[in-house]
Amino acid sequence: MAIRRLRTFGGWKSIWDVDESHIHDIVVFAISEHNQETNEHLTWDKVVKGETQLVTGLQYLAGDDHK
Repeated sequence: MAIRRLRTFGGWKSIWDVDESHIHDIVVFAISEHNQETNEHLTWDKVVKGETQLVTGLQYLAGDDHK
């Protein structure tokens, strides 16, 4: 018997595996767009954490541990 886990709309949930290829693709896209809009040249080393939010689709929130 499969157990389905229902997610609540609007809540943020941690991404367990930030090394998945689609996470890399999202980061590359976001940095590329930022660089084009601001005429900057940001780069990145690795994703250390991220979150998703279920709305009518998924939204991603990424950040670093620097405070």
